[in-house]
Amino acid sequence: MPLQKSMAATNNSGLIRIGNKTIERPSQRYPLGVASDATIFAGENMVVNGNNTQNMQGEFYAGHFLVGTSVNDTEDKNEYPSSKVNNFTDANIDLPTNLDPSLVSATAFSKSFTKIVARDDSMVGKNKEVGHYVMGTSANDDIPDSQLKSILNDDNKVKAFKNRAYQLNGKKAYLGDIDYFKDNKVSTQAQAISNVTNVSDYYANLTATEYDADGNITGYKGDVHSDAIKSINLNSKAVNGSSLGVDLNGNVIQVNIDMDTTSTDVGVAVVDIDGAANDGLFQKAEGISINLLNYTAGKQKIPYIIFNFHNFKTFNFSASSTYSMRAYTPAQVKDNAPVDNKYYPQTTAQYKARLDLTPADNTKVRYNSAAHVMNNFNTINGGDDAAITLNSNRGSEENYSFIGTILAPHTNIIIQGNSQYSFAGNIITNRSIYLDGNVAVDKAFGANFNADGKFPGTSDLESTTKVPRILSVTLPNGVNFSPENVTTNYVFQFSLNNNVEIDPESETMHRLDGRAFKNTFLIDQPAGTSNVLWSRMNDGKWKKYEPDGKNPLQPNKTSEAQTVELSIADVKRRRIMLIITMIKPFIMLARLTVITWLMASKRPLSVGIYCIRINFRLLWLVPLMICRR
Repeated sequence: MPLQKSMAATNNSGLIRIGNKTIERPSQRYPLGVASDATIFAGENMVVNGNNTQNMQGEFYAGHFLVGTSVNDTEDKNEYPSSKVNNFTDANIDLPTNLDPSLVSATAFSKSFTKIVARDDSMVGKNKEVGHYVMGTSANDDIPDSQLKSILNDDNKVKAFKNRAYQLNGKKAYLGDIDYFKDNKVSTQAQAISNVTNVSDYYANLTATEYDADGNITGYKGDVHSDAIKSINLNSKAVNGSSLGVDLNGNVIQVNIDMDTTSTDVGVAVVDIDGAANDGLFQKAEGISINLLNYTAGKQKIPYIIFNFHNFKTFNFSASSTYSMRAYTPAQVKDNAPVDNKYYPQTTAQYKARLDLTPADNTKVRYNSAAHVMNNFNTINGGDDAAITLNSNRGSEENYSFIGTILAPHTNIIIQGNSQYSFAGNIITNRSIYLDGNVAVDKAFGANFNADGKFPGTSDLESTTKVPRILSVTLPNGVNFSPENVTTNYVFQFSLNNNVEIDPESETMHRLDGRAFKNTFLIDQPAGTSNVLWSRMNDGKWKKYEPDGKNPLQPNKTSEAQTVELSIADVKRRRIMLIITMIKPFIMLARLTVITWLMASKRPLSVGIYCIRINFRLLWLVPLMICRR
């Protein structure tokens, strides 16, 4: 049974307890919580450039809407904006049935944004019906008539503005009255912010392995995925497509997803992207390249892909950046198999034979792919600055808009560029957003996460306390380590006999009396489980550790987890104790290698224990004792 590092405890209600923190799993209907239907969600301010943003179409939420020229603006900087909002008369797609109200604010609109909402060509439906807004959490946020007259200077505009207020049962509605806010238990600005933080934390938790007492993530695993996906591979060295003769010169984060050719299910892949790994390789990358391998159109489904970015200081998607998704059939992969740390594909002919899932000239296909990608920046924090900027204006064949939803609760975001190529997906933060460009209707409702409603959820990918764990291993002379917190490449050295000197003396050296040796394993057994320890020598077969033909681990028949101490018998003279791991000891790619050779004899013998970071998707090592007389 695999042993996992996660210390998160999940129950059937979807509540996950991590240290002092509790995270709730988003519902199937609302995978992004209260922000699920929002084209743009700004927990604090949404600042609209009143000149460059001519038309914003979609569903918008903000703690406060205003007109300005910077993400840090808190007051209007343009008294005469030319923008309009949510005029859908030119929409050439089917609009969501729950579109109205399409504009929601936790507070009263600024004066200049009030002018935008009151325009004759704002808040107009596809069939020229009146669109509606929700403003505030209670009547205290209403704008008095006298102030409206002062702002709009036109009685007809005052009347139009008031008529566009959303009503339920003949009464003006406020934030907590809207169905999707009520469904997510949100009625205030602070609750909306908390809800989005919870969603980001939940998805980040899927690739977490260790936490501190406050529930903050301190350890990560590479990926988790559903059965529709066989494996996921990322580059650990710089790769780019410069050799293909096309405009793909920048280094990229390359994600190769190997699909299960026998599955027709919608897969889910959650991938950890560490900006500090490999000397900041991914932080320095200029694009993202997703390859779906062994993908047959019409049989395999485009998987939902969630990237958990951490150790990123900024993420600026500039005019030269690329974000692509391509697919290759089993025959193509067989003829041209991927090579680790090589750009895929490696020839121009192979590249031209790809199934392009993010074509610049087909927004419908590109937006559909974008609707299957979430970019979760759970830890990025830019302070007062915007740590994320989207500014891609290029639409050539090899250059793409940023695709996929951005979920970045702790940083400001700047959106620049024209409506087609700047971004495709929801933009969600608890901080502020500066919109310096248009938002097109097909993007707003075609590229939002889970646009097709087929996201299968991720409950099956959650860590579970039904997995036993080895909490710690105690060695002689008080040496103790936890397999879940092992750091890389440290060495314990022992001398079997006290009269042996090793030159030079090592700070990590410990002395061992040759007459006895003892291993003690501290094991966590989940409630209602029966567990077995296993061992194997190098690449041999796994064997149960059953001394005297009996399992030393008694079943835990209680309703609570139990911690069990298991000691391996002392090693006397003329006995051999072998602790062997899963692969040959000196292959450094192994995540954990522990080798102990102990033999009591008249000759001195040195003993080395080598610990390398563990991969808990593999079976952990346990001891095998061989005795001879």
